[in-house]
Amino acid sequence: MNVSARHTEQLLNLAAIVLAGAFAWASFTLLLTPSGRNDIPAWVQAIGSIAAILSTGWFLKREREHEARRKLSALAGVLQLALGLIEDAAQRTRQSYSPEMISFLLSYDRAHFDHAAGILDRVPLHELQSSEMAVAVHNTRIVLIHSAEVLDRAKRIMTLPPPGFIVDLSPQLEIVSEVRKTVIESWAKYGGE
Repeated sequence: MNVSARHTEQLLNLAAIVLAGAFAWASFTLLLTPSGRNDIPAWVQAIGSIAAILSTGWFLKREREHEARRKLSALAGVLQLALGLIEDAAQRTRQSYSPEMISFLLSYDRAHFDHAAGILDRVPLHELQSSEMAVAVHNTRIVLIHSAEVLDRAKRIMTLPPPGFIVDLSPQLEIVSEVRKTVIESWAKYGGE
């Protein structure tokens, strides 16, 4: 829970305590004084108005939290798909000039990597609830672009490969592992229930 949400929750709790105290005081005063009985409708209306304001604040807070969880869930999904693209490419190109590598490079389409990077480009980093998630989005985008460049180069020279040419995406896999860990930790901290 971030600082703003905690502050709002504390404020709503304080308001609920004040409302309960006001209700108890009004009940005690109105029931014990003869003239107080005439004021009961006004007090009920006042307390009801305060309760309505507090419940509106509570519902708005819950809606904001739900929207933040929904956005985080969508972002985690996009990151998982992007990381899956990178891991799949690394797995399929692990053995140089294997039939699987050649088949993958022949069918490889950079548009998938560019599309995923484009989605991550449009993520409003300032709205994320953690700097770790912002770094994860940034790193994933860089790894997507770099992986696509490596695969493009491999596809271009596949017809006339230099001796000992290897498609090595292992550095990207290290970053992918860190990003996955960050996504899981941030989801548990900010979005999971």
